[in-house]
Amino acid sequence: MSNRRATRPLNEAAAQAADEEIYARHQDDPRPNALFDADGNRLPLDANDPAQADLRSEWMDAYVAHGGEVEGQPDDDDSDVAPDDTEQPCPLAGGDDTPEATITCRWSKADVTPDHNNADPPASPPTDVVPDEAKVELIVDTTNVPDGTAATIEIRSCATGEVVHEGTLSNLEVRGNQVVSTDTGNRPEWVFQAAHQPWDSWNAPYFYFHATVDYQGLEGETPSDHEANEADCLRVVYWHVCYSDSTSLSGVAPECNTVAAILKGVAHSRSQAVDHRQESIPLAQYGSHIRNTYVFHQASHGDALNRSAPHASITTVTSSLPPDDVSDPANWRSIVYLTPMPRFGDAEIGTEASVPSVPRYLWYSSTCLTGWESSFADALIARGCRNVIAFRVTIPDSEAPEMARDFYTQWANDYQLDPEKIPDCFFQAGADHYRHMRPILYGAGGGQITGLSTGAIVAIAIAAIAVGAVIGIGLYALLRD
Repeated sequence: MSNRRATRPLNEAAAQAADEEIYARHQDDPRPNALFDADGNRLPLDANDPAQADLRSEWMDAYVAHGGEVEGQPDDDDSDVAPDDTEQPCPLAGGDDTPEATITCRWSKADVTPDHNNADPPASPPTDVVPDEAKVELIVDTTNVPDGTAATIEIRSCATGEVVHEGTLSNLEVRGNQVVSTDTGNRPEWVFQAAHQPWDSWNAPYFYFHATVDYQGLEGETPSDHEANEADCLRVVYWHVCYSDSTSLSGVAPECNTVAAILKGVAHSRSQAVDHRQESIPLAQYGSHIRNTYVFHQASHGDALNRSAPHASITTVTSSLPPDDVSDPANWRSIVYLTPMPRFGDAEIGTEASVPSVPRYLWYSSTCLTGWESSFADALIARGCRNVIAFRVTIPDSEAPEMARDFYTQWANDYQLDPEKIPDCFFQAGADHYRHMRPILYGAGGGQITGLSTGAIVAIAIAAIAVGAVIGIGLYALLRD
């Protein structure tokens, strides 16, 4: 036994090594005991309990063996605490000589995408295995914190300081001076979804986290000033999907490739072009591509279908201009082709189980008649999409890529995808294509290129189809019907 105390300042490396040695030495002792509770969690030594004098002496021996210096010399007293209680406890024991704990915090990377498909088809539509580029670790390191100490992390927006939706991680604890998940034993991991509103500050999509450890009042956080410390804040890059069905349309895949390249050319922006050579895929599989996007661009077939007879297309109604039942748009629903009948329209957009989220800022539907009436766009806007670009007539397969290229080139190059500039770019690009395509912008700042009545739009659409029927299949093949 001894009457010793560690020389100040402590040798941190020796103290930590002594901790690990004494716990390892007694890990097989019957539990609970002085060093472990019944669940195997480490307990600190008591600074004054005479029953733990031998353990305190063991720790001091280990501390010295690992290079720590002590005051006082071994003597014949069989107590580790001096009779006058002037002996100070060893660092492991807590009390006045407990070493000061520290905490440091950082993200494992500088940027992430939101969650998106890792493969096509996805493994579990409308979700998939999370790709590595969407994952980030929250790294919290401590010193001198006992294992099993509880911890909490809050993920916050740099722009507002507010905790993101479900952004409080509480099933955490310290193990080996690292904050880890109590479930996995690994550092906590985070993945952004649309519900976390990663781009609601579109030009400041930065995040920081605040960590609290229930020991000595420990708190720490990553930098939150993204202007001064951009490299230390986490940025969520823009994520876009360009989706085509080239089964019977030659221009749609090249259009989506062009749009994807333009979007990718913006700083901190990534895009994916997907071409499905089939008209019908399961709704949940389609929804897996739509989720967590900044922009969703679709180039394929579209239509307006009768609500009472879902298979009846407006393109088959040519007996009058317009026929009585078409004069009321409520009888019809604009759709895009991709999912089984009754195709993808307002009802399907509202099916959250299969479509977890809609694009945050823009759905560009380079398809026929998807903008003929507003139900398609209204459903998207109701779920949080800012704008929808669509067309009120059948559109030429050769011209549609031109308008898409014109719109995205200006929006990307001049405005870096500022959502407030969608109307400006739409009205400028759309004016050159009004005659054949009748583009319309729904949502903030939206409207038609010109103020044609609903009846006039219907007449133009049906007249175009009627002409196609007269001159034959050549014109029909040019239209995205």
